[in-house]
Amino acid sequence: MNQHELEQLIDLARRRPLTHDEQARLTHLLEADPAAWPDRDDELALTRMLRGLPDAPLASNFSARVMQAIDLEEAVAARTRKPSSPAWRRWFIRLAGATAIVAISAISWIQYQHWQRAETAQSVKFITEVAAVPSVDILRDFDAVQSLSHVPPLADVQADGELLKALQ
Repeated sequence: MNQHELEQLIDLARRRPLTHDEQARLTHLLEADPAAWPDRDDELALTRMLRGLPDAPLASNFSARVMQAIDLEEAVAARTRKPSSPAWRRWFIRLAGATAIVAISAISWIQYQHWQRAETAQSVKFITEVAAVPSVDILRDFDAVQSLSHVPPLADVQADGELLKALQ
């Protein structure tokens, strides 16, 4: 069955009465597949009834009314339409956006450099504090050096003085 031909014949039947040959071909195609146009009788009856209706009368000034409606729609569209901006304004907006991006990037880069310098200074400060630690030789005699830093009691100082006199 030729589906395309069947669709064309159904469309023609909805628009106008079919010729005898077209009607015979449609009947033959529908006998092969009755489910292709299940509500055929209803649609054909509706088409006949619609053809029987008289044409709607047109007003004598129909063309003038149509043209007036078109003019009205164009006026409304013109009022609601945004005025197009000049080319220099569009380029100015693009330039301003690009300038803002470059400025933000430059400020970010400067801030990053300041942060990096502060980190470097902090690490140098830490290294100098570590470098101020005494050498290993001094740490080897740490207990003796620490004992020297304690001030002995007055009785020990007098005893040491007597010991010094006795040794001389």
